[in-house]
Amino acid sequence: VTFNDGIVLDTSGNVGIGTASPDEMLHITSGTSDKPVIIIENTNAGATGPILRLRKSTTSEGDSDELGNISFDGMDDAGNLTGYALIRGVSDDVSNNTEDGSLHFYTRVNDSSSQRLSIVNGNVGIGTTGPAAKLHVGTSPATHSTISTNAVFGASATGVAHPLAIANTATASVGDEARLSFVHDTGWSVTGYIGSKVENNSTAKTGLVFGTYDGSLSQKMVLDGSGNLG
Repeated sequence: VTFNDGIVLDTSGNVGIGTASPDEMLHITSGTSDKPVIIIENTNAGATGPILRLRKSTTSEGDSDELGNISFDGMDDAGNLTGYALIRGVSDDVSNNTEDGSLHFYTRVNDSSSQRLSIVNGNVGIGTTGPAAKLHVGTSPATHSTISTNAVFGASATGVAHPLAIANTATASVGDEARLSFVHDTGWSVTGYIGSKVENNSTAKTGLVFGTYDGSLSQKMVLDGSGNLG
């Protein structure tokens, strides 16, 4: 069925707007630049806005189910329809009162689409699907990981930049540390660290401590706030 305003309802029940051959339940097509545009507008004076909701509703929900995807597709130079990027929502745990969800971002590199960034249990993972800290950067195979940024997280009055800051934001007490830790295998615990240790919280005096693993993790060397090495 074709309506006068260009809307098509085909024999499969698919609706086409701008196309006479809709591929899915709703298919909107335009040959105009920056079109089609979908507007979802709320004119209420309240503080909340409209919602775009992707819902999966069955009687047999399971852990790790995909709840919805937003796929960014385009044609390659051979005319093949290709998915270049994707955002996916997952129900990691569907147990009542302990539900967990995660969000995953995929991109295509060298014709291979893979998961690049994940938000799981409140942690952000880049190059890992199971981040074990607030920010976890990993590679596979495990060759090396690099965090590099030109952003300035803080600067002193003399203009000294801090492109990477490791912070313990709790109220400082003597003995507190902010550490950079090292792990060599996913099955291992921390195998070494460099830390800034509070020596006097009233004068903000700190030292550097160095720890290594030899059957157990322990501090092996300290450079105190006065410049003494021990």
